[in-house]
Amino acid sequence: STVSWAFVAMQVIDEVFFTRLAARACVCIMTLQNASTMAWAFAVAGIADEDLLNSLSGLVRARSENLDCGVVARFTWAYGSLEVIDPELFRTLSQFVQQNVSGFSVADISSVATGFARASYAEPALLEVVAEEALRRLPVLGPNELPNILWAVAIGASCAGSEDGAASNYSG
Repeated sequence: STVSWAFVAMQVIDEVFFTRLAARACVCIMTLQNASTMAWAFAVAGIADEDLLNSLSGLVRARSENLDCGVVARFTWAYGSLEVIDPELFRTLSQFVQQNVSGFSVADISSVATGFARASYAEPALLEVVAEEALRRLPVLGPNELPNILWAVAIGASCAGSEDGAASNYSG
């Protein structure tokens, strides 16, 4: 995960390297912290390696009791940015957010809201919790967080009310 992060930080995006790294990561034991950093780096690189993302998703679901706010923010942002459709993963992440929203930093709330919106995951209870927490923290939201959260809640509300049922694909 550190290697993928370093390559992205240096803006070196080599698909062959990332593909090999993904194959290796699929057979390694990783911490949730390392896995979320890897997911984030692949998202920044714009590389949606299906095997890696499936493997990391399984890791999150298997270790859901060990999640923390930063890990959830990185996974949500990464999978949303790559527009990965993974209902089980997003349900797990959504449940964590709903139970722990007050523990998220404002930057992480912004990442979570943006990730769910980009993935068209619009569970009404999740939207309500995120909107309420954003309202509670309004005085400390920065110039990036406020518009991102407002956009995400608006997109989520639009998806939740859409005729094509984009959001209902996730609500199970």
